[in-house]
Amino acid sequence: PTSEELALMKLVYEAIIKDKIYQNLDLSLESLAKQMDVNRNYLSKAINKTTGKNFNTYINEYRIKEAIKILSSNKANILSIDAIAFEVGFNNRTSFYQSFKKITGLSPSDFKKNNIDNNP
Repeated sequence: PTSEELALMKLVYEAIIKDKIYQNLDLSLESLAKQMDVNRNYLSKAINKTTGKNFNTYINEYRIKEAIKILSSNKANILSIDAIAFEVGFNNRTSFYQSFKKITGLSPSDFKKNNIDNNP
């Protein structure tokens, strides 16, 4: 990656950590590029070159990390799996389940059950 791409990714990372932009249901490569005032293709290339991932995979990893935090907390007893999916930025159950299983190897329900079993 070039120094410009690394600098851009530093800004993307800050927006993810500080502003939790991944929670935005309408977040897309296009909307993030507009928000950051950069070319969409340049942003995509920077993400690919610095992380080895495409935009959706990169953002979904942050969403799943947040879902894991929620599923590991007392909030998991209050919120449904679907509510957690929406809270972390997924706009449908299918993509949440697919991403969760791909990253953790478990469905969100199995993760929640295992977590409850291990933390009575």
